[in-house]
Amino acid sequence: MPAVEIDRPAPGEELNRSGQEAVPRQAASIILLRGGARTLELLLVRRTPKARFMGGVWVFPGGAVDAAEGDGDGAHRVAAVRELREEAGIVVDEPAALVKFSRWITPAQVTIRFDTHFFLATAPAGQEPSIDGDEIVDHGWFSPADALAAHERGDIALVFPTIKHLEQLGGFASADEVLAHARGRDVLPVEPMLIAEGETARIVLPGEPGYGSGLDAKAMSVSLPEQVLEIFERWSAADYVTVGGDGQPHSWPVRPSFDAGGGCIDVSTEDGLDEAAANPHVALLFSDAERADPQMVLVQGTAKVHEGGVRVRPERVLAWPDADLDAEPRLYDAHLEEVRSAHNQEPEVGHAPPAGGREAWDAMLDAMPDTAGLSFVGPDGFPFAVRVPVRADGDARVVRIDADPVGAPIEPGLGCLCTGTLQVCGDLMEERGGWILRPHATAEVGRGAASEHAG
Repeated sequence: MPAVEIDRPAPGEELNRSGQEAVPRQAASIILLRGGARTLELLLVRRTPKARFMGGVWVFPGGAVDAAEGDGDGAHRVAAVRELREEAGIVVDEPAALVKFSRWITPAQVTIRFDTHFFLATAPAGQEPSIDGDEIVDHGWFSPADALAAHERGDIALVFPTIKHLEQLGGFASADEVLAHARGRDVLPVEPMLIAEGETARIVLPGEPGYGSGLDAKAMSVSLPEQVLEIFERWSAADYVTVGGDGQPHSWPVRPSFDAGGGCIDVSTEDGLDEAAANPHVALLFSDAERADPQMVLVQGTAKVHEGGVRVRPERVLAWPDADLDAEPRLYDAHLEEVRSAHNQEPEVGHAPPAGGREAWDAMLDAMPDTAGLSFVGPDGFPFAVRVPVRADGDARVVRIDADPVGAPIEPGLGCLCTGTLQVCGDLMEERGGWILRPHATAEVGRGAASEHAG
């Protein structure tokens, strides 16, 4: 498999420019095998799409070593057994019986690093995987070849360490053969490296060309499909979303300008964004339901104020094919997470709960268009936005959201709807199997509009 190309780090995975290497956090993962002497299958579990880290990705069960589990090899074994029980509902009684298979360390060029120890174990007789449906939403037994083929077809998402392990395991005919190979051999750490190639960077392993040459961080730029870049370059309107100090998302229509050379998107403060970068976590939603070829692209990024406006550095880009809310959005991001341990070892950031109180219904809502950009705060602390069909229900004093977009991590909390002329902030809540926004403040937005109506 060729080295993996990347562009920018995803949130929480920024490059380390301090000059001091971060100490890797200890982690453990377990590769559960079945098939005995006849064949080889292994267990993969799918992380929830709502996760801040590698949502929707299929991984080996695993996670960080808890402080109470101690240090050294014994702690890694205990952690691996615990994670298997928590994520797949399978109990392995003897951590000492696990067979060490590999050890992967996050590249030194990354701020947040993990030192992950991978173990082999045979599936206990009579036990079947049982997932919680929350952190883990699916599971499956795969042969290494079938898992890699499913990934190539786009049926399942895999990350770099998982792919490399599957490629290695594909060289064995049976579970017994893998275990016999692994027992008694020395396990040496594998530490991938990031190296620069023009305006991109790639992941290389020890022994591959370029290993040891290092990464020139300033050489990176956003690497996206042509159709997404065309939207950035040609579209003259987008919704800009930021988050206030109280956790309330706010969305405005803006005029973005794409800097292809720098891989950033500039937003002019002429659009009324005086406090546009008070919170550096922002989003830009490019969507136009009136186009003959409807498209929808969400950019989540970090914002910095510069002369004349705000510069947004994309950290993650999602694109919905044909703006279809029933289709899984295509995720484009920096995938430095691919060289980590393929598990979520950082706590979710969380978001503000609904504020409560009485709705503030404004007469302007009665003439609300039938679509709006819905924004809310995702589990990673970044705002998330998606254009949805809406209906103003004056009798109930709520705005009804007539969709539950696939891939959108909507949870009850504070939300905002932006129609291009109106901004409606309030409580985003579930009601009778659907979503509603209970408005607390309505404002006219757009060029020259700054009036607000609140009850």
